Amino acid sequence: MDDILQRIVQQRREDLARRGPALGYPVPLERQRPVNPFLSAGGVILEIKRASPSRGAIALDLDAVQTARTYIEAGAKAISILTEEHYFKGNLQDLLEVGKAFPHHPLLRKDFILTDDDIAVSYRAGADGVLLIARLFDTDTLLHLAEQTVRFGMKPLIEVREEEDLPKLRFVAERLPCLAGVNSRDLRTFTIDPLLPALRITELPVPAIYESGVQTPFQASYAAHLGYTGILVGEGAVRQKEQISLLIRHFTQTRNQLQGSSGLSGESPQEGISGSSLGDLRPGTGRGNRQENSALPAAGELWRRLAQRRAYRQSQVPIESHRYWRLGAPPLVKICGLTRLEDVQHCLTLGADLLGFIFAPSPRKTDVAFVRQARALLSSFYFPEGKGNTRDVPHPLFIGVISDVQSPAAQEALRLVREGLLDGIQYHGPLDEEVLAQLPDDVGRYVVLPVSQPADREAYQVLQKRGEVRILLDRRVGNQSGGTGIPIQDEVLDTLITQGPAGSSFYSPLWIAGGLSAETVGSLLSRYPVELVDASSRLESEPGKKDPQKLRAFFAAIAHPEGGKEEAPARASNQHKEYQHG
Repeated sequence: MDDILQRIVQQRREDLARRGPALGYPVPLERQRPVNPFLSAGGVILEIKRASPSRGAIALDLDAVQTARTYIEAGAKAISILTEEHYFKGNLQDLLEVGKAFPHHPLLRKDFILTDDDIAVSYRAGADGVLLIARLFDTDTLLHLAEQTVRFGMKPLIEVREEEDLPKLRFVAERLPCLAGVNSRDLRTFTIDPLLPALRITELPVPAIYESGVQTPFQASYAAHLGYTGILVGEGAVRQKEQISLLIRHFTQTRNQLQGSSGLSGESPQEGISGSSLGDLRPGTGRGNRQENSALPAAGELWRRLAQRRAYRQSQVPIESHRYWRLGAPPLVKICGLTRLEDVQHCLTLGADLLGFIFAPSPRKTDVAFVRQARALLSSFYFPEGKGNTRDVPHPLFIGVISDVQSPAAQEALRLVREGLLDGIQYHGPLDEEVLAQLPDDVGRYVVLPVSQPADREAYQVLQKRGEVRILLDRRVGNQSGGTGIPIQDEVLDTLITQGPAGSSFYSPLWIAGGLSAETVGSLLSRYPVELVDASSRLESEPGKKDPQKLRAFFAAIAHPEGGKEEAPARASNQHKEYQHG
């Protein structure tokens, strides 16, 4: 614990010692409302939230009862009430008043709960669920507080984020009914990373709520595609009341579609999903054919697999070596424009994380037959003689690159994603909202933003505000974007970094393409927070033919970025046997 979280918890301990567990509010000795089942069938939780440490004042004059009424009328399945006073400007009076006004609607007390008395006060004040933050407790204490919550008939919502939170959750879940909450916000820094919940969803023993960072319909659908049974929306609900119904509708419809297509009939989408089994995705298995197992929709699976691959990469690097990369870890590596099986083999051996296949006008354009051959090569590399994943690592992702979603080539790529032969789509076309809204929502994809000047920051922020999980930046030269072989200018990257993303709390590492080679990538990684590099033309002997020596030099430069040439560790290849979530 440190930074903001540490300050909040210390302040709360002082308040409890000075003012008592009711904090001076008129909490009755006996509960005045029935205990309501808390989110037993999933859905959307909307939050009464006046302020936050990351955003400051949001709605200081908010009327809790009227806001709750608006939420309920919009279709919220439960109301979250922040009762922390100093940083979030909430209080127990809000919980008392909303509970009295809506006696039969489920309420969550969201605070930094620390003691048995906190649980008892929550019950007497009318809560039906209580948030317990796993990182604040050892396992035995967390279990004890969860037991007290259940004893009162309330539901514990156990929030996890870090790897060390997971054994605590599993220990409690084996003994008590509970829900999990995965917070995309790091409570130490209050930054948000939507890729973190994509990793955690594969590791949870109980249905889970996606917490923080949902402000647009696109983000609500993203959480559903990952497999979350519910979302908790705070600032997005308070600031944009006019779109609350739209958020609820997008999450609910997406979740219902997933349940209907998989035949789960009310079962939570993530039930039955195992983190270890997600590594076994190949043609001929249930997880390699989405018609056989559509409980793993391609739209969410892309991000789950990317998150696993990122965690694997981070786990391979000693902590003392993190300083060699500006981001603190080596990037994911995508090699694009593959047209030969020998090049696919080189990429797999060297440790590529993503392999790109172009289904758009290009000298590197490929076809369905080649992707099938490449996938067979991947299967033989990871699953020899039909056995399981003998390399015990999450295998690389195959990405189809398209520019016109209506073109026959793009339709072929989309079909390959739905069959499980491609893992997702890189969209390299117009980025206006009308076009983006027409992209298939059952297929995982990310977009490419061509940039050439600092003013392109505005387009970058528009995409971030929309809720794009990651955005690949590529160099634009005149009317050409992609395949230029020219790096993005430093002044453009400097502007994106110094101005920050849309909404300063969002974690926004860079995904970079354009002019990357052994000569350019090391300096980039040592100076900028780069999470993914995408290279193609400068690694070729001629268009569509990768040069083995250039490929090897490129991976070596990534392993030894500028400033750490003598000490930085070599990049782990796809042949490593060790894999652990990070």
